Amino acid sequence: MRLLHMGILRQAEGGTPLMLAEAAELGHFNFFQRTTIREMMTFFAKSIVERTAPGQRQTVQHEEYNVHVYVRADGLAGAITADMEYPPRVAFVLLTELLENFSAGVAGWQAAQGPEEVSFPELDEAIVRYQDPAEADNIVKIQQQIDETKVRPNPNPHPKPLALA
Repeated sequence: MRLLHMGILRQAEGGTPLMLAEAAELGHFNFFQRTTIREMMTFFAKSIVERTAPGQRQTVQHEEYNVHVYVRADGLAGAITADMEYPPRVAFVLLTELLENFSAGVAGWQAAQGPEEVSFPELDEAIVRYQDPAEADNIVKIQQQIDETKVRPNPNPHPKPLALA
């Protein structure tokens, strides 16, 4: 399971969404391909946010990756690009949390004209921290613990009845 790209955007009325902050974890790609891949993920994030109505969430599949998008009613939007194994519910929980933290921590995001005007280092930390979905969601963490728990079979499934004297 892998998170590749996270972006926070502002959806403009009738225009192309503006990327306010983004982070990418592209270490497993060839060094010379990383810039192109990052630009492609930014393009997909903007395109899908543009086609998503305010207050809506959606997941769009592109090749072996999913782009999860959430656009809030106030126009703040988030996009996560992850592989097919990354749980969509966890991605949306993460998007909701990041957008809340961004709107609370970044004053004047509504008027920002680009990423150079916005400082949100939490995004760089989040893309590293949440590579494991269990870090973002307690339900996934509990499910992993359940899966790791081994059930021991009863060595004597049919015990003899006790003889009472």
